[in-house]
Amino acid sequence: YKVLGYAVPLYVYFTPLVSESGAVVLQVSELSAGTLKLPILDALNMIKRSTKLPDYIVIDSKKGKVILNGWPGLSGLYHFIST
Repeated sequence: YKVLGYAVPLYVYFTPLVSESGAVVLQVSELSAGTLKLPILDALNMIKRSTKLPDYIVIDSKKGKVILNGWPGLSGLYHFIST
């Protein structure tokens, strides 16, 4: 992300889980921009509003989760993140 024209790294720390339906659930434990810790609910809401996500990625900011439902695989996720 860019803040005031400067690139700021966004760090997301999570615990990966698998739901009963087989979806990958990433339970967010910490989120920061650079060294500044951010409130998880607000940061996930900002990401959800400002980023076009594929249909298989769902952000549940109230529960602090990112859900990969019908995830096409590692190569698809890598392509999404790197673009």
